[in-house]
Amino acid sequence: MDKIIEHACCCLQQISNYPYQTEKDILFLQDLLTEFPSINLPDEINQFKTWLLDNTDYVGKMSLNKIKDKKINYRARLRRWCSNAARWKNQPRRQRNPRNIPGNRQRCEFEKAPHPGEKKVTEVW
Repeated sequence: MDKIIEHACCCLQQISNYPYQTEKDILFLQDLLTEFPSINLPDEINQFKTWLLDNTDYVGKMSLNKIKDKKINYRARLRRWCSNAARWKNQPRRQRNPRNIPGNRQRCEFEKAPHPGEKKVTEVW
């Protein structure tokens, strides 16, 4: 077994409630490596694990009464995570934030009211 796959398997085993199955996950990780060769797979799995710590109840737009019954498809979420990582890897950091895209409605320019003795400031956020 490749060292990258071996290290990635160890990272997957550290994710709480992840349904780890050796044969299935080795094939899954090999697919991820061939599909997204530009990413560092063990590093992305560790970032995914950290994201899950704060977002285990995240289910999108579902109502609150369905959150407890929602099952998480970890492999599908990890595949999407790696897909986004590969897509964002080549973009400058400024373009990753949707507020920085020209013409986006979230982009807003406003003038701060100056306090006595201060200059007028225009901010873009």
